[in-house]
Amino acid sequence: MNRYFIKLKGGILYYSLIVMILSSSVIGLILLCSYYGDKVITISAKQAEIERNVFSAFNLFLGGMDVFKGKGSSTINLYGSSSDSVYLNRTYWGNYSIIKAGAKWKNKSYSKVALVGSNLFTDEHVALFMSDEGRFLSLSGKTTLTGTCYLPGKTARIAAIEGEQYIHKELAFGEIKASPHSLPELNKNLFSFANELISNGRIYNDSIINIDAIDSNYLRNPFSNKTFIVNSGELKNLAGYSFSGNIIILSTSPLIIEKSTKLEDVILLAPKIYVKNGFKGTFQAYAVQTIDIDENCDLGFPSQLCVIHCEGKYNPADSLIISIGKRSKLSGAAIIKSNGLTSFIKISSGAKIYGQIYCPGAVELQGDVIGSLYCKSFYLETPRSKYFDHLLNSNIDFNSLSWHFVGIDLIKENPIKSVIKWLN
Repeated sequence: MNRYFIKLKGGILYYSLIVMILSSSVIGLILLCSYYGDKVITISAKQAEIERNVFSAFNLFLGGMDVFKGKGSSTINLYGSSSDSVYLNRTYWGNYSIIKAGAKWKNKSYSKVALVGSNLFTDEHVALFMSDEGRFLSLSGKTTLTGTCYLPGKTARIAAIEGEQYIHKELAFGEIKASPHSLPELNKNLFSFANELISNGRIYNDSIINIDAIDSNYLRNPFSNKTFIVNSGELKNLAGYSFSGNIIILSTSPLIIEKSTKLEDVILLAPKIYVKNGFKGTFQAYAVQTIDIDENCDLGFPSQLCVIHCEGKYNPADSLIISIGKRSKLSGAAIIKSNGLTSFIKISSGAKIYGQIYCPGAVELQGDVIGSLYCKSFYLETPRSKYFDHLLNSNIDFNSLSWHFVGIDLIKENPIKSVIKWLN
C-alpha cells in the first residue's frame, strides 16, 4: 500500500508542475498581450492626435491667423508644447495658394496638402462695381442686379432699347452706393506667381521638359513632386494631349486647346490662348494679349482667365481681350491687368460666369455673372445699333453664388481662407 501511495504523490507533483508551467505561460501571454495592446493603443492615440493637430493648424490658418508672418514656412506649437508642433509651408499655384501642414511623433507622421483660396462671403457682397466716368448706367429689358452695387451717381437710368423696356420696379435688389472715379486697384500680390513666370520663364525648384519627350501624349505630376514646366516648342496645338496636376505649359507662340485636349489643375502661359468648341476641363490661363473661349466650353472650378499687360514680352498688342463664347461656362475668374492699354471682356449670349470679373475697360455682357463684376464701362452691339453703358437682359447676381465657392484675393488680402480641394 505504501508503494502505491508514494507513486500517487509523485504523480500529483508532476501534474502540478505542468499546471504551473501552463499557468505561467498563460499569465505571461496575457501580460505580453496587455503590453503590446497598450502600445498599439498609445500609437493609435498618438497617430490620431497628430492628425488632429494637422487639421487644427489648418483651421488656424483658414480662420485668419497670421501663421506665416510674411515667410514661406512656419512651425507653430498648438498648446505651447513642442510635442504638439505642426510645420506649415506655403507656395503659390497661379492665383491660389498650396498649403502643406505636417506633424511627427517618433517614427509616425501625417501631412495634408490643400489648394486654398479666399472666402468671399466674409466681405461685402459686391455684385457690380462700375467706376464713375461721368456717365450713368442704363438698364433695359430683364436686366437684374442683385447684391451691393457701386454705380455712378449712386443711381441708374431706365431705358428702352431694341424695343425692350426695363421690367423691374427696383434698380437693384441690394444696396446702391456711389462709385468713385476709378476702379479699386488689383491686389498687388495677385499676379506675383504669373509675373515671375512671364519674366523668367520658370519658377523656383522646377523641372523643364520638352513636349516631344512626353510618352503617349500623357503627363501627370502630383503636387508632392517638383513642378514640371513643359516647353511646347514649335507645337501650337495640344489636340490629343492630356496633362494633370503640378504642370505648367509654356509657349512663346499662340496656344490652341482642342476639345480632345485634357487639362486638370494645370497652368498655361502663352501670348494668346484659344480654347475650341466643346472643351471641358480646369486650368489657369495667363496670356499677354488675348484669351478666346469658343462656344459650348465648360471651364470647371477653379479656372482662371488672366490677360496681363507686360512690356517687351511676346510682342504685346494694342489691346487686351478676353472673349467667352455662347453657352460657355467659367467657374473661377476672368481678369485683365492693364497699364494703360485698351481692355475688353466679352461675355456672349447664354454664357455664364461664376466668380469674379475685373476689367479696367469695357465689358460687353450678354450672358450672366453669378458673382462680382468690376469695370469702367459697358458696351453692347446688336444687329441694329451700338450702345454704351447699357445693359440689356443681363444678370449680375452675387447672392446666387454658392457658399461652397472659393475665390481669389482680387482687391485686397482677405485673411479668411477656404479649401478648394485636398491634393493628397
